[in-house]
Amino acid sequence: MELHVSTQANTLNYRAINFYRDMGVKRVVLGREMTLEQIEQLRGLIYDDVEIEAFVHGAMCMAYSGRCLLSSFLTNRSGNRGECSQPCRWNYYLVEEKRGNMHVPVVQDGAATAILSSADLKCIGFLDRLEEAGVRSFKIEGRMKSPYYVATVVNAYRQYMDGNAPLDVCERELDCASHRPYSTGFYFGEVKNDPNNDGLYRRTCDFTGIVLGKTGENEYIIEMRNRFSVGDVLEILSPNSLGLSFTVENIRGENGENKRDAVLVQEKVSVGCPYELRKGDILRKRIV
Repeated sequence: MELHVSTQANTLNYRAINFYRDMGVKRVVLGREMTLEQIEQLRGLIYDDVEIEAFVHGAMCMAYSGRCLLSSFLTNRSGNRGECSQPCRWNYYLVEEKRGNMHVPVVQDGAATAILSSADLKCIGFLDRLEEAGVRSFKIEGRMKSPYYVATVVNAYRQYMDGNAPLDVCERELDCASHRPYSTGFYFGEVKNDPNNDGLYRRTCDFTGIVLGKTGENEYIIEMRNRFSVGDVLEILSPNSLGLSFTVENIRGENGENKRDAVLVQEKVSVGCPYELRKGDILRKRIV
């Protein structure tokens, strides 16, 4: 079995990587706290037969990689064992020691605020620089993420890396999945505070359904996930295409009856589509 060292080991220097290599490790996932310059320097000091993997997208830990104990304390799930419940993404109030009954929002706008929630990492615009620095594998964070999130993000990176779509199109794709404000992390040095980073989730699309199969000419069985109606424009998320959409002209229920809306979660309906769809393709509706 090929051995890789997780980012939970908080590996940030060449001596640690060479130590792991001598133990039989093939690849080391770096801690997220390293800059591009540091990675390049490190690459020149390690054995040629050990690979570097680095994160390029997704949630970033509010603590140093592999050192956060918040999940263990609050939910008895250890982030160091791959079970992080991500409590730093929750909303919190500020409480003064002697005034336990006074829960004050840090930003007084009538709601709690995600004061521990870091921005999300997005590196699609400088993958070439990561490669030049010596990174051989790009890692997308997917803990506690839905299949829709994983499909959206991986497809955008894959399409861009293969030269099938320009950067602006792929960045628009990345906005479709739920995410916090984006950041380049520590790759270009110390992280600057962004006044527009409220730590809250946003997205531009709703996941409306997944393709289960074909029922006839240009008609497909869709398992509904979020409500859609006749007249809605649905976009197609597929590894075979990018940017295709169609208008829903008819919806049929399981008994063949015509329907105006698909409203029941996991309800199976038949929908006409002028494009060839595959089992597992995802349909979404733009909301922004």
